[in-house]
Amino acid sequence: MRSPRVLAAAAALLVLLAAAPASAKQIHDTARGDATLQSTTALPGLATGQAAEVVASVRLGAPNQRQVAVGVRLGCGPAGLRSTHQVWDGTNRMAGQRPTVLRVRMLYVAPRAGDYACRLRVTVATHIGVRGAGIPLGGVTLAATPLAAPAWTARAVETGHGANVFVPLGSREVRVPLLSWTPTAAGTYAVTADTYLTECHRNLLDKFCPQGWHYPRTGRAVTRTRLLVAPERPGPGCSPRSSRPQTVVIDSLVHHLRVPHRLVVPLDPACGAWTVSLLASDPAPGTTAYVVGMRNPYTTAYAVPVSAP
Repeated sequence: MRSPRVLAAAAALLVLLAAAPASAKQIHDTARGDATLQSTTALPGLATGQAAEVVASVRLGAPNQRQVAVGVRLGCGPAGLRSTHQVWDGTNRMAGQRPTVLRVRMLYVAPRAGDYACRLRVTVATHIGVRGAGIPLGGVTLAATPLAAPAWTARAVETGHGANVFVPLGSREVRVPLLSWTPTAAGTYAVTADTYLTECHRNLLDKFCPQGWHYPRTGRAVTRTRLLVAPERPGPGCSPRSSRPQTVVIDSLVHHLRVPHRLVVPLDPACGAWTVSLLASDPAPGTTAYVVGMRNPYTTAYAVPVSAP
């Protein structure tokens, strides 16, 4: 059995190798509708139940058309086979915008001992019906950090088994449960929830927002979200914890944005199951509503141990 020191050294080496940025590249769509850039990193020798935190980032420049759509898919699975767990991201980019970075992260837990791999796929497609859409990628990184063979169980969930959660214009906080589990040991945990938000405007082709509402032709959603970690049995040492609210504005041109949340909290199995929820509201002065993406694997939540008590 490998010692913790050997595991830590191997993890550090994997990060150094995987995180090296790719050289700048311009990708264009093709006759099939999009262009693809792919990157892969290996996760050899994972033990049963061992977890790895995987982080991908893509730096996007200004596109060559008025508006293009950029998609990102991050997935992990057995080496040489298709990914079994995925997280998606995507946004629209407009000509003249400043460079920005799309960052996607996930936790992959090996179902059995073996070799695994994680793959990043980036696509670009026209959003105005004209072929030849292109966008420069100033840097692409893909880093996988295996956690030490688990004395505690890490837990993860990727959405994709329900409906998007609608947050009406001017609403108070809507609670969106993301993850519920009982830690195997007391300690400090880092709870991560990256949420995918979509502004709602009048668009018959839109599959994110519920139909039947009278959305404006163009809109501006003011989103406010925070993370809540609450115990099943509140009491001394078993108190709910919340992150600071984040306010993000999404207009109808951008349409989709990913909002990251991370909260470091002490958790104790004596408190019962802990539930991780997103609290989402739509304060003034927005002009339209938005949804939290839960139907497909756009939103992800996970918890990993940081230190023992």
